[in-house]
Amino acid sequence: MKRNNKVQLPTRDAKHVTETSSYKIFSRNIPDHWIIREVSERDYGIDCYIELVNNQNQVTGELAYNGVFEQCFQKYLNTFDKNIF
Repeated sequence: MKRNNKVQLPTRDAKHVTETSSYKIFSRNIPDHWIIREVSERDYGIDCYIELVNNQNQVTGELAYNGVFEQCFQKYLNTFDKNIF
């Protein structure tokens, strides 16, 4: 795909931009001591796993998962009580 002797680069899909933006918002709004485990293959609805850590920085062994950031992260943030740990 050359155009005027230059390689024509692809256009970034708007859905990918939205996902990146949502991921940044999500990661800024969960407790800093929680661990985000990224999933490299995002075609099946799970974008990441969150490993829960309590306020004493003790890993709990509990995992939560988040899928489709652009549709789910706001509901998650609105219903989560950050004081449970």
